Amino acid sequence: MGFSGNFTAVTFGDDPEAEGKKALFVQGKTDATDPPAAIHVVMLRSGEPVTASAPAPGLNDWTVKFPNGNPPFAVGEDVFLVGVARRAAPQDPFVWNGSFSIASRDFP
Repeated sequence: MGFSGNFTAVTFGDDPEAEGKKALFVQGKTDATDPPAAIHVVMLRSGEPVTASAPAPGLNDWTVKFPNGNPPFAVGEDVFLVGVARRAAPQDPFVWNGSFSIASRDFP
């Protein structure tokens, strides 16, 4: 019942689901014998935890979106992330973390 989870990139740019809005996108990858029931990403904004969840947690590659908030995200800002994969009983949740500098999602 092996499992691994990693963040692969953190980018900021246009939100394709909300015209004229920006969002932070956290890309990740999981590798598991049994896919997780849910993947959640947690980070602090203004000292408060905010959480976003992967819309399709069974996929190997996934993206979690955080809407731009107050204060707004900025390219070059450092963020610390915690990932939690909820797995079927009796397995414990899998937890990992990582620090990233936000990159631009506006590809040349």
